[in-house]
Amino acid sequence: AYALLGIIALAAWVALFSAGLLVDSAPYRNAIAAGAPTCSNLLHAAFIYTPTNVAMLCVLAALIGGCSSRVQTLKGLERRIGKAREAGDAEKVERLELRADYLHEQPMHSMLRGFLVYITSVSGMLLITSEPFAAPTAEQFTRLAGLLSTLSFAIGYDPTRLEDLVQAIAGRTVRTKKKD
Repeated sequence: AYALLGIIALAAWVALFSAGLLVDSAPYRNAIAAGAPTCSNLLHAAFIYTPTNVAMLCVLAALIGGCSSRVQTLKGLERRIGKAREAGDAEKVERLELRADYLHEQPMHSMLRGFLVYITSVSGMLLITSEPFAAPTAEQFTRLAGLLSTLSFAIGYDPTRLEDLVQAIAGRTVRTKKKD
């Protein structure tokens, strides 16, 4: 069931990305602003305007990640947990059990983390510029959608991996500062 849901979400992601890349939302947004908020204009604008399109892409990418993690087997991870228990490494056992929990949670939880990636990124953009989506180009859309979808997939698949990466980068930063 999760494999099928993941395939459907992947097809929806490709369709939504294509629409966001190829269809200009300006006519629909202008019609809404001019006082013609028809259902068609609202739906078109919602699905193809960069901010809302990227939000949906993030949610779908996280769902794909969550579905991907659900269909994988945990045998290797369970062996690693057993070895860590035998070695008496309680911290590693806790970390690996957390990873196992994330890998087998409901994909809907992953979707929420994907939306968090989007909200966090847009908040950061708003700190830098007051109108980050004033006149988005296809290139900007592709970069933004690609980066945030990749992060959302990773967070949806296994958030501990991103946490490990951040800790590794922070550790290198601390080590580099100590050398100076």
